[in-house]
Amino acid sequence: MDSEMMGHGTVFYEELRPDEFLERLRRCPIAYLPLGTLEWHGRHLPLGADGLQARGVFELLARRVGGVVMPMLFLGPDSAHVGQDGKTYVGMDIFSFEDGHPQQLAGSAYHIGEDLFKALLDTILHNLARAGFQVVVGHGHWPSIDAFSRHAPELGG
Repeated sequence: MDSEMMGHGTVFYEELRPDEFLERLRRCPIAYLPLGTLEWHGRHLPLGADGLQARGVFELLARRVGGVVMPMLFLGPDSAHVGQDGKTYVGMDIFSFEDGHPQQLAGSAYHIGEDLFKALLDTILHNLARAGFQVVVGHGHWPSIDAFSRHAPELGG
């Protein structure tokens, strides 16, 4: 790629002007879709660590290879458990036992059912294909990776 493509200007879909978008699409019709969650991974990491890492890798790729980075989808499936208190505990809530009981971790706000996750991805991928893109999907959240893998043949992957 020439120096115009690499490193200059924004690579984020939502920040591109129409002329910039069309030029990036013409040069390299790849859309990078970072997926993530909003959940604890310890006190030392941001709540969006899964998706932020995917977006960071995709930004580097878009600057070096071309293409555009899509807005992050911070939603995904995960394990869920209804506790004796009637509350639903999701993902890391279940593994953060305090005195033998799960606790809801403040800031965990991402859980959707697998069917809705598949429907969202199907819609997003359809819209990106309609716009002329090939799509690369990246996710750091294991339950979502597993769900995506199960449905990849139906999603065109």
